[in-house]
Amino acid sequence: MNDGAGIRFPTLRRRGLGIGLDLRWGDPVGFIARPDGSDGIAPALRAFLAAETGACAHAFFSWQPRDRGRLRLADYAPAWDQLCALLPPALPRALHHTALNLAALGGAPRTTLLDFTNALCDRYDLGWVNEDVGFWSVAGKPVPYPLPPLLDAAGLRACIRNVRECQRALQAPLVLEFPGFSAGVSLVMGAVDAYDHFRELCGETAAPVTLDIAHLLSWRWWQGFRGEALFDHLERLPLAHAFEIHLSGCEIVGDRFIDAHHGRLLDEQFTLLQRLLPLCPNLRAVTFEDPRVDEAGALEPASARSLARLRALLAPWIGEAPQASSPAAPGSRTRPPEITTPIDAAETVDASTESALGALLFDSAARAGWCLQRRSAGVVAQPWGVFDSLDAAALEETAAAVRAMVRDRRHRGTGCLEDAFPRTVAAWRGAHPEDTGLDRLFDRFLSSPAAAPWREWPGEDGGASLEECFADFARAERLIDPLTCQEELLSSMLRSLTVSPDPAFRPPRGVQRAPGGWFAVQAAADPPVLHAALAGRYLCGPITPLVAALLGQPNQREAASPAAAAPTAVGQVRARLVEMGLLDRQ
Repeated sequence: MNDGAGIRFPTLRRRGLGIGLDLRWGDPVGFIARPDGSDGIAPALRAFLAAETGACAHAFFSWQPRDRGRLRLADYAPAWDQLCALLPPALPRALHHTALNLAALGGAPRTTLLDFTNALCDRYDLGWVNEDVGFWSVAGKPVPYPLPPLLDAAGLRACIRNVRECQRALQAPLVLEFPGFSAGVSLVMGAVDAYDHFRELCGETAAPVTLDIAHLLSWRWWQGFRGEALFDHLERLPLAHAFEIHLSGCEIVGDRFIDAHHGRLLDEQFTLLQRLLPLCPNLRAVTFEDPRVDEAGALEPASARSLARLRALLAPWIGEAPQASSPAAPGSRTRPPEITTPIDAAETVDASTESALGALLFDSAARAGWCLQRRSAGVVAQPWGVFDSLDAAALEETAAAVRAMVRDRRHRGTGCLEDAFPRTVAAWRGAHPEDTGLDRLFDRFLSSPAAAPWREWPGEDGGASLEECFADFARAERLIDPLTCQEELLSSMLRSLTVSPDPAFRPPRGVQRAPGGWFAVQAAADPPVLHAALAGRYLCGPITPLVAALLGQPNQREAASPAAAAPTAVGQVRARLVEMGLLDRQ
C-alpha cells in the first residue's frame, strides 16, 4: 500500500480537532460589508472565535465572494485582517475554496482566481487550500450545490488536468475533498464508482486528501446501501493520501440523505470516523465543519453536543504516536515540482460536453429533448449520450433547485431579481396568478435565448449580468412596457455598481463610465432620467435636456443642444457635472 511518499502534504506537526466555518458576507455569523470599505466581522463571530479557537488544533474558513467586483485583495483585507487578528498566532489555518471548479470539462478561467488565492495565502499564512472535486459552476453559471464530477474516463481526465493546473499555480498544497451526493441537488453522471474515480484522481496527481464523512455516506446511500453496508469498501479510497477528515451536520429524511451543514452529526458519522482513524496513516486533522452558532456567539445545543462527542472519541487518537509522518519538510510552502506528464490533447474533453450539461440543468426544452430521445431511440445520441446514466427524476429535482437559486440569488445593493424588477414581476403575477412561486416564470426565462449569455463566476470577467439577461427576456416576452423595463434594469445595475464599482460583469448597453463612477441616462423618458453610481451612492432623478446632451445622450429636442443654450448656463451646468464626477475637467 502507498505509504504517502511523494504526496505534498501540508505541514501540521500534531494531530488534532479543528473547526471549519463558512463565512458568508452579510450573515449574522460572518463578514460585514460596509459601503465605505470599513468591513469587519459580525459580533457573534467575534464572540465565537474568542470562546472556541483556543481549544482548536487548526481552523479553516470557506471563501465566499464579497460582491460582484473583480478580485482584489484590498477589497477582502479589512474583514480578513480582523478575522485573523482574533486567532491565536500559532493556530494553523487554511482556506476552503469554493470556485476552483475542479470537475470542469471545458476548462475554466483560473489565472486571476489563482493569483488572488495565492495573495490570500501569503497575507494570512494559510497552510493549505481545500476544495470538493466537483462542478461549482457549469458553463460559467453557478449551481446551488457542487455537483460531483463526470464519473467516466473523460471526466477523470478533466479532473486530472484541472488539479494539475491548480497544483502548479498554488503556493500552498492543494487538498482534494471527496464530493457530496446530497438528495435533491446532486446528480450521478457516469458509471464509475465514485470511490474508484477519486482514488485514481489522487494517485495520478499525488494530491493529499480530505475525506468528508457525510460525503462518503451520501455516496453509499445514493447507491442503495444501508446499515453496515454504508461502511464497506473503504479500502478502495486513497487512504494513504488522507490528511484531513471533515464532519458536518447531515440528516436522513424519509429515504433521502441530506448534507445539511446544520451542526448535528449522525451516529453513522461517528461510526465511520472510528473505522477510518486506524486506516489513514498520514491523517493529521479532523475538522468539525459549520457548527451552528447563535446570536450571542455560543454553539447551539446540538452543535455543542456533537463537538463534545467528537472530542471524547478523538482523545485516544490524538494522544497516539502517529504511524507515519508527513513527507513535507517543516515550513515548506514552496511550489510543487513541475508536473510533466501530459494529458493527451486528443483526449481532452470538448467544451460542448459541459455546454450540454448546462443545457440539461438550465433549459427545460433541452431536458425534454433528452427525455424524448431516451424514450424513442433506446440509445441517446450525442451530446446527450454521455449523460445517459442520469436519473430523470433526479435531474428534474436538480433543475428545480437551479431555478430556485436563480429566483432567490441575492446581490448586495439590489437583492434578488424580484426586488430589482418589482413592476415587471408584478405584471407577470397579474397575468399568471397560479404561478405563486414564480417557477413558471423562471423556467421560461432560463430556457430562453436571453439567458444564454449570463456568465457570473469569480475570476471570469466580462460576462453578462443576470439582470441584463432578465431585462432582455422581459422585453422579448413583452411582460411590461420597454421604458419601465429599462428603468428597472438601469436602477438595479447602477445600484450594483455603487457596491462593485469595478465590476466583473459586463455593464449593459447605455451604462457608461464617469470620472467618479458610472451613469446611464434614460433619454427616451420625458423628461430624461439620470441613474448614477458616484462615490458609493446611487443617484436617480429627472434631468434637463441640456444635462442629457452634455452627458453625450442623443438630443430629444433642438433646445437640448449646448450650442442653443446661453454660454453662461452651459458653463455652469458643465461645472456642476464635473463637481459631481460625471464629466472630466476640460
